[in-house]
Amino acid sequence: DTVKRHESWAKLKHLKHTSSLPWLVMGDFNEIIGLSEKEGGCTRPKKQMVAFVSTIDHCGLCDLGFIGSKFTWIYQTTSGVQIRERLDRALATLEWMSLYPTAKLHHLSSSVLDHSPLSLHLFQQKKKKKTSKNF
Repeated sequence: DTVKRHESWAKLKHLKHTSSLPWLVMGDFNEIIGLSEKEGGCTRPKKQMVAFVSTIDHCGLCDLGFIGSKFTWIYQTTSGVQIRERLDRALATLEWMSLYPTAKLHHLSSSVLDHSPLSLHLFQQKKKKKTSKNF
């Protein structure tokens, strides 16, 4: 419900102030950050996107990016028009990203869901071997 979306943004802002720990939030935000994340259908009102971006900035979150299809939600209207949007994402603080610098978010494909499943891969960094140099 678009009218209640501000409640979600308020909850994220509240969570930001409950802890100083690094954090990640991932899933269906049901919102885009810009028109480049949408194809087809009506144009998204700018104030909706601005409210989402403002919340991301307020919380000190960064988008992890992704591997896979650009769009995570596809809807086929009864008139045959296809609407595609990137509604699903992973956002994290810089502190979280420094703890998991090799983290990769994958947009998976699904033949039964209208949203792409998300898969977050956390890879362990390879430790550099200490080599002694004899002169």
